[in-house]
Amino acid sequence: ASWAAPSRDGYHDSCVPVAPPPPVPGGSLPESVVFQGNVRPDNQAFDIGIGLHEYFLDRFFWAAYDSGLLCINAGPSLSVQLNSDTFGILTPSLGALLHGTSSPIYLLIRPTEPPDVTLGAGTFDANGNILEPLLTLAIPNMDIDFYANIDERYARIFTVTTDVAIPLSLDVNGMGKLQ
Repeated sequence: ASWAAPSRDGYHDSCVPVAPPPPVPGGSLPESVVFQGNVRPDNQAFDIGIGLHEYFLDRFFWAAYDSGLLCINAGPSLSVQLNSDTFGILTPSLGALLHGTSSPIYLLIRPTEPPDVTLGAGTFDANGNILEPLLTLAIPNMDIDFYANIDERYARIFTVTTDVAIPLSLDVNGMGKLQ
């Protein structure tokens, strides 16, 4: 495809800058002590265990980044609120730029650096609020480009750059169901 260029692991999407894959820590991944002896940290036995190393998650999200999976185009087909009338509240000069007409707004959301995954304890307080997330997905320097139809062509009107941090946790209730 014309939008992709060969890279080390296949094809790199031009939506994001080229970034090297995360290095394997210490050259190889050690076996977790949790899986040795079929005993959980609370000394309870288990028959089957599944584990994901933080490196695997970093590599997965790097591949999602490099392939352009994290680049998102959103427009009025996603939400009718994506128009110049909505954004005109924040940017009054937008109306003058559009000669007083309403225009659909398109967003191009694109990371400029690969995401970083941090594993945590996955703890909650008595009310079920997250104290420390099980997994935090951080995307530094995420660009959000705003495009409007100006004089019969779409032009970028501004870009917002922000850091994104998404804490994720799973909580199991007394009935063994995820909350």
